[in-house]
Amino acid sequence: MPLCSSVRTPNRACKMTEEELEYLLSPIGQEALSFAATLPEDSLSAVEALRKRFGPKHAAVVAEQVCLRRKAKAKFSRADAMFFTREGLEQSSAEVVSKHRAKRFSGMETVADLCCGIGGDSIALAEQTGLLVGVDIDTLKVRLTKLNLEAYDLGAKALLFAGRAEEFDCDADAVFIDPSRRVGNRRIRRLEDTEPPMDAVYALCERFGSVCLKASPMLDDSRVPIPHELEIVSVAGEVREAVLWFGGFRTCRRRATLLPEGITITENPNATAEVRPPGEYLLDPDGAVVRAHLIDEAAVQLNAWKLDENIAYLSCSSPVFSPLARCYRVLDLFPFGLKRLNRRLNELGAGRVEVKKRGFPMPAEDVVRMLKVNGDRAITVVIARIGGGHTVFLCEPCGPTEGSFPCAQC
Repeated sequence: MPLCSSVRTPNRACKMTEEELEYLLSPIGQEALSFAATLPEDSLSAVEALRKRFGPKHAAVVAEQVCLRRKAKAKFSRADAMFFTREGLEQSSAEVVSKHRAKRFSGMETVADLCCGIGGDSIALAEQTGLLVGVDIDTLKVRLTKLNLEAYDLGAKALLFAGRAEEFDCDADAVFIDPSRRVGNRRIRRLEDTEPPMDAVYALCERFGSVCLKASPMLDDSRVPIPHELEIVSVAGEVREAVLWFGGFRTCRRRATLLPEGITITENPNATAEVRPPGEYLLDPDGAVVRAHLIDEAAVQLNAWKLDENIAYLSCSSPVFSPLARCYRVLDLFPFGLKRLNRRLNELGAGRVEVKKRGFPMPAEDVVRMLKVNGDRAITVVIARIGGGHTVFLCEPCGPTEGSFPCAQC
C-alpha cells in the first residue's frame, strides 16, 4: 500500500492549504519531510512510525508531499527540494519540455509567466531571461512558485504577484501563458473552456506581440482565429503537449519536435510523398509528426512513401533508424481476417504480440484478447486501412545493428 494512500485521512481534501504549507516549512515540518523520505514507499510499519512521531493529521500532509516529490522525479531534477500540489504536478510540463520551450525566450530582458501554477515553467524561463514576472490567481500557487524557483537558486530573478492573467499590465518583452484546463477533476480539451478564457488570451497576444500558449495535444488549432505556429512536442515517443506561438515567435505554420533528441521537422509545402504498395519495411511515425500533419515531410526525409493518402504509416525498401519513425521489418501481409491472423502468428511461433492500428475500428486490446498464440517469438501486428479494406502486417522491430539510412534531420 503506497505511503500517501495509507496515511491520507478520509475527510482530507487533496488541495493543499496555507496552514499545511506553513507546517511543511516549519522546522518540525522539515524534520518530518526528511524522516518520511527515508521510509519505504510500501510499508505499513513505516506509516505507523510517521503517525506516531508526527500525529495523524500532520502525517497525512507530509506523506502526501513525499509521494508527490517521488512522482515529480520523472519531471524535475530537483524534485526532492520542491513543493507540489497534486493538480499542480499533473499540469506541469516535464523539465525537458519547459527547457526546450524556454530557448525561444533566451536573452529577453523581462518575460511574464501568466498562470504560473507551481512554477515549473517559471524555472526554465528564469534560466533564460533577465527577469521573470510570475502571476497566478491562486495565492498559494504564487508561494509555491517562489519556493520552487528557490530550489533552483533562481529566486532572485523573479517578481511574483497574485492576480488575474487578463489584468496583467506590466511591461514585458514576451509572455508565456498556460491556462487552466481543468474543472474539478475533469480535464478540458476545448480552447473555449479554459481559464482565463481564450478571448482574454488573444487580447494579450495583441498587446504583447510575442506570446507562447501551452495547450492540450488534442487541440484543433483550425479554430484559433489569429495567425500562429503550432508545435507538437513528444518525449520518448509520447505526445506531451501542443504549443501555440504568436507574433514575433512564429517561425513556420506547423512543427513537430521530438525530445530528448531535439529533432524538429517543419511544414514544407513542396514535400509530397508518393502513395505506393508496401515495401519490405514499415515505418510508424512519431506521434508528434502525426499530430502535426507532417507525414509527407517525414516521408521525404526518410526516403519513404505512403501506403494510403489518409493513413500515417509509411513504407520503405531499406531499414531506417530515425527518431522520426519506428522501423519494422515486414514478415507477411494479408487482408484482415481473425482466423488467418491466428494461423500465421502460430506458424511464425508468436508468443508475445503487440497490436498497433490506424483506420481500424476495433480497439487494439480487443484484438489482442482474440489472439491465441503459444510460442515465444515477439511479433508486432499492424492493422491499417489501405484503399478500401484493412491490411494486416506481421512485423518485427528493426535494431540499429542492421545499418541505417541517414536523413537530413537526424
